[in-house]
Amino acid sequence: MAEYSQLSLSQLNGFNCLLRDEIGFWTNLVKSKMPASRFLIQTDEFEFEELVRTSTLLCFSSSKVPGSEQTLKGRKRIPLTDPEVNVTYHLISSAMLFRQIEYFQAIIETGNFYQAAEKCNVSQSAISQQIKKLEQELGVKLLDRHNRTFSLTPAGKHFYRKSLILVSDIEQIKRETKRIADNDHATLRIGYYKGYHGNELSEAVAEFSSKYPINLTRCLFATASYS
Repeated sequence: MAEYSQLSLSQLNGFNCLLRDEIGFWTNLVKSKMPASRFLIQTDEFEFEELVRTSTLLCFSSSKVPGSEQTLKGRKRIPLTDPEVNVTYHLISSAMLFRQIEYFQAIIETGNFYQAAEKCNVSQSAISQQIKKLEQELGVKLLDRHNRTFSLTPAGKHFYRKSLILVSDIEQIKRETKRIADNDHATLRIGYYKGYHGNELSEAVAEFSSKYPINLTRCLFATASYS
């Protein structure tokens, strides 16, 4: 393949390829144009890039992806001539962005990359690479690295504060959406000692209802006694 200056998807038909899943129209396009090919489809970006760097399988790339030059180092890029592939489109990887935010918050909260990697159940190199990618995508430096320690840049401090608000809002949206799907019904279960006769319980329920305005269709009370 290296001797070609350009190729079409029909010329690649029959060759096995690496492929990222959920990349807009691309997956369906190459499968329809290359029916005789087999695709090693990857859903995780880090694993995909590792295979690109360490294997000789064909893969597709875009000049619009930040940081792709390092991933494709040592590979020859051959332009595709199919008119369907030369289009302008926008790719928003929301799942990856939220994963990067999760990693970034874990690093700040644990104080180091090693513990953050353990907390997120990924390797230390994976979490480090994703933070670098996040910085590349934002076009700013979030962390100043000092051997085994780090400090937040002013931009990093701002991003961290805003990311906490963003994640909190997303979780709230998820809870509200689930509540609507459940027909806005909820059950509150409360346990207390049998001999209790104070007002704190009713006050606590009132405060809870005020803080979390849900439609309580049932409020179940259970008592307990000890002999």
